[in-house]
Amino acid sequence: MVYHSKQSYYDLLHEAKLSWHQTQAVNPKGDEVQVLQKREEIKKKLAARQADIVSGEVIVFAEDECHFVWGDTLGYVWGRQNERTEVPITNVKQRQSYYGVMNLYNQEFILNPYEGGNGANTVSFIEDLQELYPDKKFIMLWDGAKYHGSEEVQAYLQKVNQGLDEKDWKVTCIRFAPNAPHQNPVEDVWLQGKNFLRRHFYENKTFQQVKQSFFNFLNKKVFNFEKPNWYLEITQPV
Repeated sequence: MVYHSKQSYYDLLHEAKLSWHQTQAVNPKGDEVQVLQKREEIKKKLAARQADIVSGEVIVFAEDECHFVWGDTLGYVWGRQNERTEVPITNVKQRQSYYGVMNLYNQEFILNPYEGGNGANTVSFIEDLQELYPDKKFIMLWDGAKYHGSEEVQAYLQKVNQGLDEKDWKVTCIRFAPNAPHQNPVEDVWLQGKNFLRRHFYENKTFQQVKQSFFNFLNKKVFNFEKPNWYLEITQPV
């Protein structure tokens, strides 16, 4: 059957519950059963520290890194038919990395720029967080990136936690299940930041402006995602 109007095809797809949307990357090595088991494990550990989290003595951070180049600002925009919408980019290889954390209790996001992801920068970022939140204990939820378990990070954790019982550790690190980035709410933050850059591409004429725009949009922003509730079931005070 052939319809004269394309709208007829759209109506059929709509009735079939099909829609036009962007594909999502997924790691074929990911194990959803393992992801759910890990989620429950984390949830149980955080529930045991609920009083300390509510009081603010312990801060639970979901952490991740973002690496983007200027070309990541390119996306879809509305424009005149049969006319190109051009974005001046002088060096598509210019690159910037960010470390970012979401406070799972209040969903405030903090990020810092770095030249790349490695053990030294991971330690530096945690130290920066300690300056922002002095005398607080951290629980860091992150993935299995090699530099998260590097010698620099291990030496740092041993130093700050030396002589303390586990419940009193200054920094406790818990890994997410492997090969499943979707379990980390920070991934959704990075997506919002990149989408913002694509919508406002015309405002940024240099890569420095791109970086500043990304930072200003995300830093200290408070989100309202459902995903943190996978790990932390705490009712916010009214």
